[in-house]
Order: sequence, then structure tokens, then C-alpha cells
Amino acid sequence: MILRPDSGDPTATVLEALRAAEKTFGCTANSKGFKVLNGIGVIQGDGVNYSKIVEILKNVLEAGYSAQNVAFGMGGGLLQKLNRDTMSFATKLSFVHYEDGSSRDAMKTPKTDCGKFSLPGRLAVVTESQGNPPVVYPADQTPAGAVDAMRVVYNKAPVSDAFEPFSVLRERV
Repeated sequence: MILRPDSGDPTATVLEALRAAEKTFGCTANSKGFKVLNGIGVIQGDGVNYSKIVEILKNVLEAGYSAQNVAFGMGGGLLQKLNRDTMSFATKLSFVHYEDGSSRDAMKTPKTDCGKFSLPGRLAVVTESQGNPPVVYPADQTPAGAVDAMRVVYNKAPVSDAFEPFSVLRERV
């Protein structure tokens, strides 16, 4: 049998699962004196990467349990570790248009991480050449003939015809 904790701090939840399993199923000591659970183990896949696995195993051994009681799944952190920080990507407010008709630019300028600043004002996303990433311009300064990839898909409610019908998409794919 396998126990699979799903949330919380991975180190703490693995130890909690080991203690609960020991209480319910019992354990024996291996030749090195570490506890080996009887017919049950713990698998942890959520929130793990190499350094977290080392930390978990260190704590497991310090608590007197054998490492053979624990297995590790391969969550996204081990496989890719791609997120908005590693991809330097975030969606941020850049322009506000109020109901009274007034508007203003908005931007973020954190004092602790200048790499997380944002661009102010209305923006345009333009593909300048095939195979290259798109470039962001102030909306009123795009190159001549450039097509802005940005479009409104929600304005207080979904915008009708913002996306092609599924049947058209299916034919194309």
C-alpha cells in the first residue's frame, strides 16, 4: 500500500504520513537500526525538486525511518521547473480606462527587483519576422503595416466572435 500526501510542506507531510503508517501498520528495524514500515510506504510528487528531495530524506533519517519507506514522483518541478519566473513572464496591468471616460497608464516598478518592472500604457504585440519572438511596442508607435496580435476577448463579459467557432478550429487542425 502507498500513502500519497497531496498538499502542504513536502517534508512535514512525508513525516506525518510515516508516523501515521507506523502507528497503523507497525514497523521493524533494518540492519542499520532504521524503521521499515510493514507493507506500506509514502510517495511524494507534489512540490519536489532535487534539493527538496535531499531535505526530505535528511529529515526522514533524522526521525529514525529508513529511506526505503519513501518514493518520489516526478512532478513538474523535477521535469521542467517552468513557471512565470523562469520564463520571465507575467501579465500585468498597463492601462486603465474608467467608466467616466478618463484613463491613465499604470506600471510596476519594484524597488527590490528591477527585473520585474512593467511597461506602461496601451501596448501592441507585433511579430516582426517569422520564427522570431514577438516584440512589444507602445500601441501608438508600432512599425508601419504591423498587425497587433492583442485583441479584446472580454469586456465586462465575453466578447462575441472573439474566438473562431470550434467547428472551424477542428477543420483547420
